[in-house]
Amino acid sequence: MWRQVIVAVPADELPEAIGLLTTVLGFGKDALARTYVSQACKRHVPSLDLTAMFAGTTS
Repeated sequence: MWRQVIVAVPADELPEAIGLLTTVLGFGKDALARTYVSQACKRHVPSLDLTAMFAGTTS
């Protein structure tokens, strides 16, 4: 999207266009995060056992 804005918008309008794009993307990111958290709170998911990953390797 950034590339499309740079190509399509005149240079003197870029600051406003980039500000609008940033606002839209930020709103979408926030909505996605809120939806994820609301769904994740409704379901119990067992935690992962990561001990093997941090145990290292044997030679």
